[in-house]
Amino acid sequence: MSNPIVVVENFTINELMCKCGCKRFNYSREFLITLQNFRYSIRVPLIVTSGCRCVAHNKKTGGKSTSCHECETKQASAIDITCQDMGKAFALAEKQECFNEIIWYTKSNFIHLGIDKKQGSSIYSEKINL
Repeated sequence: MSNPIVVVENFTINELMCKCGCKRFNYSREFLITLQNFRYSIRVPLIVTSGCRCVAHNKKTGGKSTSCHECETKQASAIDITCQDMGKAFALAEKQECFNEIIWYTKSNFIHLGIDKKQGSSIYSEKINL
C-alpha cells in the first residue's frame, strides 16, 4: 500500500525541507495534518525558520540527537515558526494542545512546535529568553 501525500495548503516543501542543501523531506503525516490545522486556526501566515533536518545539519545547528526535527533516520515531527503575533501563536498552541512541545524562544523570536511520541500526552510548554 502506498503512503498517500498529505496536502499542506499553507506550506511548501521548500519551506519544510532540510536547509543544508541535501533537500531531505520526511515528515510524519500526523504532524503535517496537525500543523496545517493549526495554521487554519490561527489565520495568520506562519514563517518556517527551521523545518526537518538531516543528521549532519541537526548536529551543526545544535539540535539534540533525539530532536523531532531530524528526518534522516525517522520522520520529523517538529518545526520552528515565527509570525506577526507570537503571543497569539503561543497561546493558541497551548490552548489547542495539538502539540506536546511548545517552546517560545523570545529573544530569537521563534516558536518550536513538536509532537514527541516518547513524551506521551504530557505537554511541555515554556518561554525561554534566548
